[in-house]
Amino acid sequence: MNNYDFLTLSPNEFENLTRDLLQKKLGVFIETFDKGKMVVLI
Repeated sequence: MNNYDFLTLSPNEFENLTRDLLQKKLGVFIETFDKGKMVVLI
């Protein structure tokens, strides 16, 4: 198995990588949004 240094990834790159892996593993679409304020409507 290959060894990868995930510490070299930026936070955004790491987020995209984990999103892509989860989408592939779970067979679902996960939407991501640009960096910025998050608004939660209750």
